[in-house]
Amino acid sequence: MELRVDPRPLLSMDALLDGNSEEAFLGVPQSVLDSRIAVLRSIPVKTNDAAAVNMSEKCQSAWRAADSSGTDPHAGCPKEDFYVLAIGLPRPGTATIPTGGVYRRDVGAARGYTAVTVVRTNIGPGGAGVTIFVCILKRAGPGWEFVTCIPLSYYD
Repeated sequence: MELRVDPRPLLSMDALLDGNSEEAFLGVPQSVLDSRIAVLRSIPVKTNDAAAVNMSEKCQSAWRAADSSGTDPHAGCPKEDFYVLAIGLPRPGTATIPTGGVYRRDVGAARGYTAVTVVRTNIGPGGAGVTIFVCILKRAGPGWEFVTCIPLSYYD
């Protein structure tokens, strides 16, 4: 299954799920956006507007109710399955979690860890669904080490 990423930093999950691309993503200079796109393409990963996929008017999903016309609700869906990720800005952890955990929903990421919201939309011939995760990362030298992703909610 192909992975695509929206190169813009996710700002508002609610706006993303409402299909409002302008409010969903942090405005960044075109030079920063071009740089992010170049990095994604070098991996290689395609880019995609995550808000447009989430609010597809042509493909039945959690956000588009089935109509009663009797037509195929998935007729306008893409012929191939793919994922689109919208990735939020990192939030450094400040919580002290006594159990030694790295994340708790009520307090966020533990000290020494960073939380990132990731909205994954899967779309294809059978419709679309959305899963919202919080992913936990830890600094590892000049880069990052992936720790875990915790699913917060799922819409199908």
